[in-house]
Parts: sequence; C-alpha cells; structure tokens
Amino acid sequence: MNAPTFRTDTREHGPTPPAREARTPGTGRIWLLNAALAAAACLLVALVLKDMEGLGSTDIHVPWWALALLFGLAEVFVIHLQFRNDAHSFSLSEIPLVLGLFFSSPWELIAGQALGAGIALLLHRKQPPLKFAFNMSHFAVGTALAAVVFHAIVGDVYPIGPRGWIATLAGTLIASFGSALAIVGAIALSDGSRPDDFGRSLRMLVVV
Repeated sequence: MNAPTFRTDTREHGPTPPAREARTPGTGRIWLLNAALAAAACLLVALVLKDMEGLGSTDIHVPWWALALLFGLAEVFVIHLQFRNDAHSFSLSEIPLVLGLFFSSPWELIAGQALGAGIALLLHRKQPPLKFAFNMSHFAVGTALAAVVFHAIVGDVYPIGPRGWIATLAGTLIASFGSALAIVGAIALSDGSRPDDFGRSLRMLVVV
C-alpha cells in the first residue's frame, strides 16, 4: 500500500491526512517523528529551561493565561497565501512568542502556547490526532529553542535595546526554521518526497 498523499498547508502546520487515518507506512513514520519531537521538547525543558526565570529587568509581566489567549487567537485568525499549486496559511504566533520571550518565564511561554494553541487546534480546526500531535510537538520544540537562544543572548542585560532585538530575531528565526524543517520533513516522510523536492519546499517555507 502506498503512503498517503499529503498537501503542503501550514495553516494546519503539517501534513494533511486523508479522510481516514489508515495505518500506513507514512502514518507510522509521522508518529515516530511526533515522538522524537516531543522527546526533544521535553529534554530542552528538563535540561535547559527548568531553572530559567523571566527577565527581572522589566516591570511588565505577561501571565501564562494571557499568552494562552493570544496563541489561541493566532491559530484561529490566520493569513492565507497561494504559491503556484500549493495553498499555505500562516498564523501570527510570533506576536505572543515575542511577548512571552520578553515578559514571561520560559515555563509560562511554553504552557501558554500549549494551552492556547491546543484548544484552538482541537475545537476550532478539529484536527485529527496525527496532525494535532505533530503540531503540538513541533510548536513545543520551536518555542523551547527560541527561549534558549533568546536568554543565552540577552543574559542579564536590560532587554529593551539592540541586544534584546538581536536576541528576539535570533530566537524567532530559530523557531521558524525548526518548524519549517519539521513540516517539510513530515511531508517527505509521509509521501516519500525526493531530496530535491524536500530542499525546494524547505527554502520556500523559510523565505515565506
């Protein structure tokens, strides 16, 4: 049996499954990818982020529930783009991500994203288990990487300034590249894309 054909659609942040999630080699590979991404996120949180706190040099604090609301709204109201024969949709999740990097602790940022995005994907988009697990796992990895890079660059310096902007840019770029890599990798695993197709899709996602 051939692997199911998935289309590229980053509104759903991952491979689009067929109407029935039959047990196919492609489906099994995506579940393994989901497990690997979830394990990577857990390791980053447990080994790197567990003792990190929010930046004490700012007077503003954004609580986890406010981030959850913003992440949920970002996943509900998305931007749709058409690129040749492929439809792509992008959320504005970078906005709550940046707010969380500056004004929340890494734990609040990751928890807020997990809760807000998770509710939006389940209740609004009604994603099937395979896609939901993929989205939540690669969201967590990207956000954890962004927090690690951001805090490593900012250090103890007051973040509202050039160093903070550089840290923000580096963190969001790492998160975006990681998400693009996960999405294109999932598509390649599901439909057996060739290496040149993989590279072309990755370049397109990163540029957009």
